[in-house]
Order: sequence, then C-alpha cells, then structure tokens
Amino acid sequence: MGCGEQPGGCDERPGAPFRVLHLFSGDLWAGAEVMIYHLLSALRDQPGMVVTAMALNEGNLTARLRVAGIETIVVPESGRSFLSLCREVIRLCRNRRFDAVHAHRYKENVLAWVVAAAVGIPVRVSTIHGMPELYGGRRLVMAHLKARLNLVLLKKGFSTVVAVSQEIEQTLRRHYGFAPDRLVVIHNGIPVPEIDQNGASKGLEGRNARGLTIGTIGRCVPVKGFELFVEIAERVCRRIDGVTFALVGEGPEKAKLVELVKAKGLEGLVEFLPQVTDPTPYYRAFDVYMNTSLHEGVPLTILEAMAWGKPVVAARVGGIPEVVAHQETGFLVEGRDPDAYCAWCEVLARDASLRERIGERARSAVAGRFSVQKMALSYAAVYARHTSGAPTPAVECCAGHR
Repeated sequence: MGCGEQPGGCDERPGAPFRVLHLFSGDLWAGAEVMIYHLLSALRDQPGMVVTAMALNEGNLTARLRVAGIETIVVPESGRSFLSLCREVIRLCRNRRFDAVHAHRYKENVLAWVVAAAVGIPVRVSTIHGMPELYGGRRLVMAHLKARLNLVLLKKGFSTVVAVSQEIEQTLRRHYGFAPDRLVVIHNGIPVPEIDQNGASKGLEGRNARGLTIGTIGRCVPVKGFELFVEIAERVCRRIDGVTFALVGEGPEKAKLVELVKAKGLEGLVEFLPQVTDPTPYYRAFDVYMNTSLHEGVPLTILEAMAWGKPVVAARVGGIPEVVAHQETGFLVEGRDPDAYCAWCEVLARDASLRERIGERARSAVAGRFSVQKMALSYAAVYARHTSGAPTPAVECCAGHR
C-alpha cells in the first residue's frame, strides 16, 4: 500500500494541503501553552497548511484557539485510562487524513506515537519546551525512569525533535545520543506589542509611581528559584529607598514564599500579585524584569518583558543566554549569588537612561530574532522537509549570546 493510500497517510497531489495535528494537554496557561497558541495561530495563516488542535483538557488554551478560528478537539483525559484515551484519539483520527502529528510534552509524545502507528500518520514531531524537572522524594526514581523512556521514544520513534534552545539541543545530542539530523533548534517567538509612549511604563493604577518596581512572573514551583528572588529583594530594599518587588504567579510553593516574606519583614516591599490571562498590565508596571530560575528553555516571560522594552536581570542558565545579550539587552548572573543580582539591580535603579537604552535594544532584539512569524516559518520549514525529502539540519536558529 502506498503512502497516499494509508489511512491518514501523506498526500503528494499537487496543491494538496499539509495537515498537522497538534496534540497537547491544555490544562495550564503557562509558557508552553502560550507558545502553542502563538504557533498555531501563525501556522493557520501559512499557505497550504491546515492545523488541527487536539487537547486532553478544556482550558484557557482551547478557548483561545477556538476564538482564533482553529479547529479544536478536546478528548478529556479525566476519568480515563491511558488505553481508553488512545482508543478514543485513534477513533477520532482514523477517518481523517493527517500528514503529521506534533506533540508537546511526555504523555502526548506516547499518545502521538501510538496514534500515528495505528492510523498511519507518517511524520511525528515533538517540541521539547524544557528538560525534565527532577526533585527528591519517593517519586524520584519513577520520574527519572519516565524521563528516560520519553527520551528513548523521541530518539527512536519521531521524525524530528524540536528543541527551543541550543542548550537543550546540545544536551540531547551529547548526553542522550540523539542523531543530529533528527534535531532542530527553533526559538520561541512572540508578537511584539505596540507601546503607547504616554502610558506604557505604568499600568497598575499608579503602583509605585514615584519609585522603581522589579518584577517576575512564573509558576511558584522549585525550578523558578523564587526564594532567591525574595532574598534579592531583601538586600536591594535595604540598600535603596523606593524600590519594590512584585511576584506574579500561583502554585504549590506560593504559601511558603508568602511566609518567607513575612518572616523577613518585607510586607509592603514584596507584593504577591494574582496570575492573569493577559499579563500586559504587569509588564507595563515593571521597570526591571528578573528571572531567578535554576533552569529554563527559552522563557516566554523574558521575551515578553523585553518586547515591552524592559531591561532583564536573569540567571545565565539554559537558553537564557541565547536570548539576553549581557550588558546589551540585559544582564546575566552566574550562579546563585544574591549579591551579583543586587549589583545589577542597583545599577539599573540608579540610572533611568541606562534602563531606557537597554530596554530599547531588548525590544529590537525580540522584533528581529524572536517574532511569531519567524517561529512559524521555521516550523513550516520542518514540515516541508518531510514532504520534499530534504535533510533536516541540526540547528536552525541564530547563534546565541554567550
């Protein structure tokens, strides 16, 4: 049976659209989900491409995709065994033609592989948004095993694995034995907002209108390193008057962080703000954006802050050095030394013109290298190679700043 005769197989007729099924969980609205929304919205506008979204949960992402006019199917995973989930997805895909399935994260990788094999989808793509976050405890062994099995599946069973940073690509190649011709680096991209120069810098009802606000956004989980954020806040506020810190996010670590702020007597200086669907008012209110993560892929929050013209002080970890050019579009800090963060915060706090110059360069960098359009074109090129038979290069993005 030829490829075009398989259920769901590739269609090589001239002018036939390339149909891609994106498979994801959809239960959160965090960095990966925002990236998926931007990507699918931009791919929808690519000539000759038809995009279908399939989520395992209803949520903010599915609602937004429907508003954007993207076909969105939800197969609720709650109350189902994995076998039942596979059967339902296979049933939905069996009478439809997809040229590629594109998975995001662990369970979806397994599901995509099973469904592709069952209905004959020839191309399997997965995006790795970040390396596994492994912590101690009784589940550590199972977490390591799960991560290892996922990487084996990607290495052996997928046509292309997309890493969102060069650092992730190098880790997959050097430490896990991925073949270079199966790997592509595509940085995350975001839309660059229009800035109203008359009111872009303050957007939260005049919060700290006469001082300086240093903010961060993220889920309150260990990998974000927010305890260090609080420690930095304590030292900076001790040295400079008129500086406040804001932490936007929810998660299992939030209660502990709130208690830490109280224990240090920082109420009024460190504010906890609720997570919202559109963080634009927060970015407008921040004067400096900070990242204290132990590891990152390419965090959308940094790109978003830069797009709003905000200077960034961030950890030199993961893919962040590929986004932030030290002393050009922000400042990078080695290790976990709070004093190193404080030093750059003090420099920025005392020099408004420097904040403006760094912010302008940051915004230009996002517009030039990390736009949604550039990201979508890069993914479309990956799909196109599988129809043309052209080889896939190991790295597809610009060289990062080190």
